Amino acid sequence: MELNAYIGQLKRLTKTLDGSVRRDILSSPIILRNTKTRLHGRGLDGDLNKIGDYSDTTVGIKKSKGQQHGFVTLFDSGLWSSNLFLEWDKSELFLSNKMGNLTQKLIEGGGQGQNPPYGDSIMELDEQAQFWVDLISEEWVRKRLEKLNGKNLEPKT
Repeated sequence: MELNAYIGQLKRLTKTLDGSVRRDILSSPIILRNTKTRLHGRGLDGDLNKIGDYSDTTVGIKKSKGQQHGFVTLFDSGLWSSNLFLEWDKSELFLSNKMGNLTQKLIEGGGQGQNPPYGDSIMELDEQAQFWVDLISEEWVRKRLEKLNGKNLEPKT
């Protein structure tokens, strides 16, 4: 086979692999679930900094409803959270939300009650998310190689 033909086949294979791995990553619930837990359960943004504190008025309202009030969770009704999803932009995986206007108000501030700006980092993925992307990618490649080679390539312990 000519070198140019071989290079062409490798490029086509790379595109196929890239799309398949991306689909597997998007279909895995673990990255989004962990991100929501970080935001709502611990009140941390993508840089692992505290999102913020509630005002005294909001703390009073949250207490009366029996809701968590120690740190900002961005969860109140759950509507914004339920609209979070992952998507790809070229080679980067990122967090997005179907409620663009509300997301923009959370990032920049404003909206009902004039929220303070929480910043872009509320929409960033943390290092743990990257760990899962790498793990899912490696597992995908290992399984495809096993299928091609007809062998078990599990690391020996």
